Amino acid sequence: MNDYESLKNLISNSNPNDLTNYRIIATNFQKLVNKTIKDIWEKHDNQISMNLNDVPICLENSAVNSSTAFGYLYEEFIAQQLNPKYFVTPKGSTTNSAYDFKFIDDTKIELLVNLKAEKKNNPGICAANILINHYRQNSKPKLYLIFKSKYSIDTNNSNILFQGTESFYLESFIMSHIKSDSRNWSKEFKPLSGRIQAPTKTKMKKFSIQTIPEPEKILNYMNYNFAEEITKSKNQ
Repeated sequence: MNDYESLKNLISNSNPNDLTNYRIIATNFQKLVNKTIKDIWEKHDNQISMNLNDVPICLENSAVNSSTAFGYLYEEFIAQQLNPKYFVTPKGSTTNSAYDFKFIDDTKIELLVNLKAEKKNNPGICAANILINHYRQNSKPKLYLIFKSKYSIDTNNSNILFQGTESFYLESFIMSHIKSDSRNWSKEFKPLSGRIQAPTKTKMKKFSIQTIPEPEKILNYMNYNFAEEITKSKNQ
């Protein structure tokens, strides 16, 4: 039995609403995603040659070298290589989705992944309103994994160089740390338009799978307190 089937079997034979099972599933899913993405990078010798029609586009001072530009390319680079037997991507553009892909077996629990390409520290996760809307869709337990691929740019050869991974669950800190940025798309400021911010690296050290509370508490928080807390934090 491979790692994917083992996770499906674990979910099938356990109750994800139980905190112990919830955390065990979180541990196994994080390991699975980590292995899946590392295998993709290794398949490409831990680098991406950034050329269009043999023209290098990531040389020094290239506009493509921004994390925003490369972020979308990276998401597609990973998503297009996932096994559709085990993972599914959102219908339509991921810009309006809370996640980039999820585990295909979601009968009991939703296992979501938000991909990030990180050259420098980037704490932004997802727009608060998009996140809330997804969590309010149903009462299934959810686990939201933020998965970062660290990279650097070889501007002499137009190559993206893989520098390792970092991943953590939103559920591990969201009830203790609530903060968003000031991104806004309308003339009137709307606090829920901002992106949820991950804790600093120092603060993140106190959060882990072992600080994930019961899924019922997470869902209740997202349904009744999250929007209010975000708005309050922006008004302070």
